[in-house]
Amino acid sequence: MNIPSSFSFFLFWSLLFISFLPLKKQQDNITSNMEFTNTIKGFAMFMILYHHSRIYHSKEFWYLFLGGELYSGVSLFFFISGIGLSKSYKLKKYSFFAFFKRRFLTITIGSAVCIYMRNIVSPLWGGQFSLDISPLVLMGFHEWYIVAILTWYSIFIIIMKAQHSYFDTLFYTLIATVSVWAILSGLADQYNMTKLWARFPFSFAIGIILGDYIEDILLYCQKRTLHILILCSIPFLILLKNGTGNYPYTIAMDILSIPISLAICSLFYTFHLNRRLLILMGQYSLPMYLLQVVFIKNSILYSFLGYNVISLILTWLVIFILSIITGKTHKTILNAIKI
Repeated sequence: MNIPSSFSFFLFWSLLFISFLPLKKQQDNITSNMEFTNTIKGFAMFMILYHHSRIYHSKEFWYLFLGGELYSGVSLFFFISGIGLSKSYKLKKYSFFAFFKRRFLTITIGSAVCIYMRNIVSPLWGGQFSLDISPLVLMGFHEWYIVAILTWYSIFIIIMKAQHSYFDTLFYTLIATVSVWAILSGLADQYNMTKLWARFPFSFAIGIILGDYIEDILLYCQKRTLHILILCSIPFLILLKNGTGNYPYTIAMDILSIPISLAICSLFYTFHLNRRLLILMGQYSLPMYLLQVVFIKNSILYSFLGYNVISLILTWLVIFILSIITGKTHKTILNAIKI
């Protein structure tokens, strides 16, 4: 199916614009409740889908012209994880072992469901059918993301338990996560991604540090949205010229992307924009993250419809539907085992 490039450009951005059209009955003020958490997680997931579609098919999907710049979505996830971990540990007052057990089972069971969904469906998307039942695969330990976040959770909880000073806890958490990340980067081939994404501990630590102040930060972002966007976007674009693979530029860009992302999400509240799509994407962000790469790279729809805006949108839709299915399956399993 041959679709003119100009029409692809118009259709993609028109659909995106329509999906965010303002709604009247929505919350005006930002708070760090679950709705805003899912909104910013959904925004991070959108950045990842957008970025991967652009880098894997740069010629075909040229109209995703910001794809190279929207590469900080995973760092944004880790920032949110740091906030959530800090707040939930303090509020729920679980014992160390109970807290870690809940986190470990929630993440690994969710990973197992997503990975098996991906392996079963992947033949339809140019991949190979696989039902590997080895323990590491079952718990998601062949996913560098899962290994990293479980490691940081463990380190944070252990230090929180051992240290009396909150700032000592933050300092040692940062040191420990960077140290473990350096060790992981020298291990087997499945951890090669760590060499490319060594900046994530900084986003995670920033989330932990800001956990107690996030409500004030969000209210400030809503009042000073334009100032934040201008002051942070200018150095971000300057750093971008040095390339996204050069350190310490990537770390600085990830740090700048945090206030930029918070400011952009605040616009959804200020102008009553429709954030239902982002909230849904945020709710199912883990399965969506684990499913999306194989489908974006090898979508069978490209063979039938060609590399055009229709096949791209339908591929994203398939990822979204499968994410909902796996997410609900994950929730059913957790309820069944009472986690």
